[in-house]
Amino acid sequence: MKKRFIAGMLASSMLVPTMAFADEVTNINDSSSNNLSSGLMDSVYNKDEIAERLNNAIIELNEAKKSNEGALSFDKELLTDEYTAKIKNYSDEELKQYLSQFFVDKSAIETKLVNIKTIPEDDNIIKPTYKTYNKREAEVWTGVPSLGWCYVHIQYNILIGDSSDGRMYDGLFMRGKVLTSWQTGIAVANNWKHLDGDVRALGNSADITARGLLTWGIKGTPLSYSQDITVLFEDSIHNY
Repeated sequence: MKKRFIAGMLASSMLVPTMAFADEVTNINDSSSNNLSSGLMDSVYNKDEIAERLNNAIIELNEAKKSNEGALSFDKELLTDEYTAKIKNYSDEELKQYLSQFFVDKSAIETKLVNIKTIPEDDNIIKPTYKTYNKREAEVWTGVPSLGWCYVHIQYNILIGDSSDGRMYDGLFMRGKVLTSWQTGIAVANNWKHLDGDVRALGNSADITARGLLTWGIKGTPLSYSQDITVLFEDSIHNY
C-alpha cells in the first residue's frame, strides 16, 4: 500500500511541470499569433494611410503646378511594403518636396526629326494644279531629361503645288492635315494619347506638329507622370 502511495506521488509531481511547460508553450504561440496579426494589421493600416497622404499631396501639387500642363498620379495596387517604409516617416512638407522632383519642365523636353518615310503621289486623286501625298509618316525622337527617350510617329496628308505650265505656286506646300500620331519604344513612355495636330505651309517647307499626352511610369515607385507636349518638325520640298 505504501509503495502505491509513493508511486502516485511521483506521477503527480511529474505531471505538474509538464502541464506548466504546455501552458508556457501555449502562451508563446498565442503571443506570436497576436504579434503576427498585429503586424499584418499595421502593414495594412500603414499602406492605407500612406495611400491617402500620397493622394492628398499629389492633388495639391497638381493644382499648384497646373500651368505646367503635367500631372502626377499613383496606383495603389503598386504600393509595396518597401516603398511604404521609405516614405512613411516623411512629414507632409517633406512628402511634397519628394514628389515635386518628378514634375518635368515641358520646355526641357527635346525633339529631333529622325526619318520621313517616302511615299509616292496618290494616283487616285488627279488634280491639274497640285500633287497629293496621303498618309505620309514622320518619326521624331523625343527625349525627357533624366528619364529617357521614345519615338513619336506622325501621320499626315500634304498637298504640293504642281502644274504643267510652271505657275508661281509650283513646288510650294499648299495645305495639309495631321491624321494621327503614336509612340514606339519603351525607354521612357508607357503611353501616348494623340490630341490634335496641325500643318502650317511656309512656301517650300511646312511645319508639322502633333500634340499628345505622354505618360511614363517612374521606376521603383507606384507613381506615373503625364505631360501634354507638342512635337514639331519641318518637312521640306527637298524630301519629295
